[in-house]
Amino acid sequence: MFRLILVALSLTLFSGPSGAAPVVADLSKYVISIDSGFTGTDVLLYGAVEEEGDLVVVVRGPLERVTVRRKDRIAGIWINQDEVEFQDAPSYYMVASSRPLDEIAPRNFRELHQIGLDALRLTPSTARPEEEVQPFREALVRNRRRDGLYSDSISAMKFLSNRLFSTSVQFPANVPEGAYSAEVFLIRDGKVISAETTPLFINKTGFLWQINYYAHNKPELYGIVAILVALFAGWIAAVAFRKA
Repeated sequence: MFRLILVALSLTLFSGPSGAAPVVADLSKYVISIDSGFTGTDVLLYGAVEEEGDLVVVVRGPLERVTVRRKDRIAGIWINQDEVEFQDAPSYYMVASSRPLDEIAPRNFRELHQIGLDALRLTPSTARPEEEVQPFREALVRNRRRDGLYSDSISAMKFLSNRLFSTSVQFPANVPEGAYSAEVFLIRDGKVISAETTPLFINKTGFLWQINYYAHNKPELYGIVAILVALFAGWIAAVAFRKA
């Protein structure tokens, strides 16, 4: 609440002849550290508006390539029959809005700004007919919603007055690391009146970070250590069983 009041005061104090910024926003923290005991966390996004319009908050995670596979049962065995690889799919995606998205702006506008799960630009790496790709696209969104990595909910937006707003951004325990962006759009009559973007960083720390670092940056050393650890563990198990 105190942060929201500060935002409202700054909006008023810095109003010049041309007027204040139509929308200002901030985050309760800009860095999230993940260690072995990380179980998820919430980040408060708050701000104030100077003009009338609808508010939409979009939080996106790092882009990545994702392969979605379809299995069919053949002779009693489930076998991968087809797959589609999507390029530049957000690893995390969350939307909050003051009203239902289809009431705020038309579909083509939302697709331009990728506002809403149904407007995400999930493009396959290789060209295929749309009717073949769509089921895989729906499966990708469905799976990530199940894992808590994709969400869109108008109930997540709260207003404390005509100018102050806030929403809680939930990050699950399995949230990927990397650079995130929190975008706030002020939309009126199907047009963006104002927009503000705030960065957010999620980083691994401690022993978990060390493992991840060596696995991606020094794979040869990581492989040698992994083999040695496996040999040592096997030797310990053999000694324990022999004594038993």
